[in-house]
Amino acid sequence: MKTENIHPTPTILTIFDIYYFITLMNQLLILSLSINFLYLVYEFRKKGGLDFILNKFKKVRELTYEEYYLSKKSIFEVAPIQEGGIVFLGDSLTDYCNWEELFQNSKISNRGINGDKINGVLHRLDSIVATKPSKIFLLIGINDLDGEKPLNEIAKSYTNLVSQIKEILPETTLYLQSLLPTDNRERLKNHKIIQFNEQIKAIAQDFGLDYIDLFTPFANEANKLNPTFTFDGLHLNGKGYLVWKKEIEELVR
Repeated sequence: MKTENIHPTPTILTIFDIYYFITLMNQLLILSLSINFLYLVYEFRKKGGLDFILNKFKKVRELTYEEYYLSKKSIFEVAPIQEGGIVFLGDSLTDYCNWEELFQNSKISNRGINGDKINGVLHRLDSIVATKPSKIFLLIGINDLDGEKPLNEIAKSYTNLVSQIKEILPETTLYLQSLLPTDNRERLKNHKIIQFNEQIKAIAQDFGLDYIDLFTPFANEANKLNPTFTFDGLHLNGKGYLVWKKEIEELVR
């Protein structure tokens, strides 16, 4: 008597089904990838194609101090100051403010250059001299302190600058403004700034000029730049410039 086989063997149909399922899944995957690829191509072309990629990853080179200085200096040489006007002269703290708008005074000209030093100001006095301004508000020296140059040498350069201005413009009222405090960063410690401000004050006395203390109104109880007036611990925000305005408003008129 024959015994029936109770274990069924795989049929051709079952194998075909598996093969068909795998093939279908592959086709769906290829279709999905194709649709996504076409969408990316569409977005790529919509955004500008290859130029978009190049601009996205291209590093924009910032101007060096020398390039920025020469650019601003050349602009000052062709942009005349109103004769008998008021000049704000200095570095980034001066450069960053719209003084004419802040004081609502069309006689004001901004002659600040970001990163400038004492000798940099000295070398661009010609564009100021010709117009014989009635007043000059000078704030310079913080970038000179950011280095290894001794304080007495910086003070000599400052004295030379003041001497040149007074010699060339004897009728112009020159105000010497102190340096502002910082967040006490490593290369610009506030005790060093205070020492240099004492030098500026002494120079003002020697030349019979007004000295404007801007350190005190901007310093907090720790003798650091009050965070209320700054975003980076060195430069001023809008509230800071309002404090500066208050300190000199009577002199600007």
